[in-house]
Amino acid sequence: MTMREQDVLGVLALLGDADLTAWVDGGWGVDALIGVTTREHDDLDLVVRLDEIALVRQVLARAG
Repeated sequence: MTMREQDVLGVLALLGDADLTAWVDGGWGVDALIGVTTREHDDLDLVVRLDEIALVRQVLARAG
């Protein structure tokens, strides 16, 4: 499944609304830095705090 910019923003909003910290890494991270979607992306690489990982999993699992 190809991810869209809206998908990335949605995931970040879900985590932010839960007061969780996440950083975008990988291809989407590069695209965010240059301000352009350079290619199709099939995934989203996130860096999260280790002490928040259980909550991150819960939030993402509830979102499907």
